[in-house]
Amino acid sequence: MKKKIELAKYGRTLGPRVLGRELAIDIANYLSSNNYNKVLISFDGVESISSGFSFELFGLLFDKFQTDFSKRITLDFGMADNKGTLSTIIKESIWQYKEIRGKKRRKLDLVRNLALHFGAIQVKYFNIIIIINTAI
Repeated sequence: MKKKIELAKYGRTLGPRVLGRELAIDIANYLSSNNYNKVLISFDGVESISSGFSFELFGLLFDKFQTDFSKRITLDFGMADNKGTLSTIIKESIWQYKEIRGKKRRKLDLVRNLALHFGAIQVKYFNIIIIINTAI
């Protein structure tokens, strides 16, 4: 079953990052439930979106669904005159999100490798990695 999300009900101009993040969480929950396997995101009536909003909404969804993103999420720009601009913002947001996530993962891998090499263990506490030297 497909769920339709009409972005225009949140405004003609979508800017706040927090709104993008909240929508991403809601959409991910829809897609994780047994009721919906696809989501249609409608831009009908939306004049513009900020890169921050797009980064949070589409970056998070792309990160969660990866190769299934285009199978499970459909973007409908309708008759919008600005669909080229909107789609460019979305593509750039996904690319930036992938770049940032990749850099964070590479840094974590480096920390893990150093910890293993120098006889230390690491503990993840919230989002802080604590390295405990086991040689002491």
